[in-house]
Amino acid sequence: AYDYWFDAKAHAGQDAILYGDRWRGLSAAVTGKFDSVTEVTTLNVEMDGKSLNRQRLYLAKGFRPDG
Repeated sequence: AYDYWFDAKAHAGQDAILYGDRWRGLSAAVTGKFDSVTEVTTLNVEMDGKSLNRQRLYLAKGFRPDG
C-alpha cells in the first residue's frame, strides 16, 4: 500500500538509497526519476563458496516526481 500513500511531489529534489539484486534490478522507470544514480557498494551473498546473490546499494540524487 506504500505505493498509494507516497506523495511524490512532497519529495521532489530529495536523495534516496536504492537497492537492487539479481531478482530485483533497477529499471529505467526507477532510475529515470533521479538526476543521478551511483552504485555505492556491492555485497556478495555466498554459501559454501557458491554465489547466491549480488546485492547493490545505490545513491540516487535529485528525485523528480515526473521524471
